[in-house]
Parts: sequence; structure tokens; C-alpha cells
Amino acid sequence: MVQLIWVSLPEFENQEYKKALSILGYKVYGNTEIFKNEGHIELWNDQLLGKKKLNWGKVFEGYDAIIQSPPTMYYEDILKNYPKALVVMEVIDSDIWYKRVKRVKRFFSWLPVFRVFPKIRRYLSMMDKMFFILFKNDLSAINAQIIYNDYINKVKKVVPPKQLLIISPENGWTPICSFLNKPIPTEKFPTEVNKKELNNTAISFIVSVFKRNSTGLILYFGTLISLFIYLLFFY
Repeated sequence: MVQLIWVSLPEFENQEYKKALSILGYKVYGNTEIFKNEGHIELWNDQLLGKKKLNWGKVFEGYDAIIQSPPTMYYEDILKNYPKALVVMEVIDSDIWYKRVKRVKRFFSWLPVFRVFPKIRRYLSMMDKMFFILFKNDLSAINAQIIYNDYINKVKKVVPPKQLLIISPENGWTPICSFLNKPIPTEKFPTEVNKKELNNTAISFIVSVFKRNSTGLILYFGTLISLFIYLLFFY
């Protein structure tokens, strides 16, 4: 049963907050779980397209906390199914957040080369839909920051005050643990993005797909190499 929703718009810092929730003992559902759980990419693609509403109980079965987009885009619907769930939201300066979301967008800009593999193609298609729905193809600073501030104000309006905690990263574990009635961990509260871990996560995704599509991988890169040789020596 979902006990906690960490609402947010796209930023890599959510991966660190996901780690924090795991340290507190939560089993967290985020983008990694969408990729790993069989059929979940298709479920979220349909949800984003409005084709079929998700069965929240089935999708989040075995998890008690939710973070990252697209899942937290639907925090209102999820709260209707889990009305006692607590909600945590980080609020920062919109200029700082804009730099974060641009970094996410840049990260995904180098992945299209892997769209040749069906699972990665479906996952990236899901992320494309998410960005379009959130920003309507306008990731300019003015538009993105308006959306960010509107999102924060709506969360404050929708979520009952007793169920909502607004945090700043510099406050560390204390307000979160007090709100969630959890003991304060000995580990440092994770706030800064660990680039090495982020790269390792991305690589593990790609390697897992390569293992399933080794023949396709050989053909794909073999074709690229052949085309390069042809252009270099015969064109």
C-alpha cells in the first residue's frame, strides 16, 4: 500500500531522494522500476496517451513510496486511491530547478542512438510524452519556471496541510524523519547527484537490453561500421 508520495517535476536529484527513502526503509517505485518491471513501460505510455487508466493498486503492488515523473504527475489520482498517504515536496528557487530540468533533457538527448532496441525506444517514447505533457514543447526558462511555480502552488492547494511536508535539502533528515515518524539514519542525507552512480544506472539499463538483443546489436553496429567504410573508401 502506498504510504508516501514524493511529488516533483523532472530532475536528477530525485534519484538521491529515492535513495534517502530507501535508507528509511521504503520500497520505492520510480523510473528504474518502470524500466525493470515487465509491461510497465507500456502501461505508462497508455496512461500518458489517455488510452487506458492505470490500476494503481496493481502497478504499485509491493511498493509503499512513489517518486519521479511520470508517476508523481498523477499524485491527485493516487491520493484518491490512497487518501492517507503522506506527501513530501522539495521547494527551491525556480532558476535552480530550471538548470536541473535542462540537465535531464540534455541527458536524454544522447540516448536516441539506442532507439534501435525496442525496449529503450518505448521507454524514451514514454519520456518524450511526459516532457510534452508537462511543457508543451516549450522548455524555455520563462515557460518552465511558470509551470514549476504553478505545480508547487497546486500541490499546496490539493494536499491537506497535515499530510504535506515542504522541505529544503539543507535541512537534512530531521524534518523528514519527524514527519514520517522514522529514526534519523547515521548516513548523510543524500542531496548532490552522484554522477558516477547516474552513469552506472544508465549503463546497466543499456547493458541489460544489449544482453537480450545481442544479435541485433551486432547487426546494428556492423551496419554502421560498413557504412563508415563505404563512405570513407568508396564514396
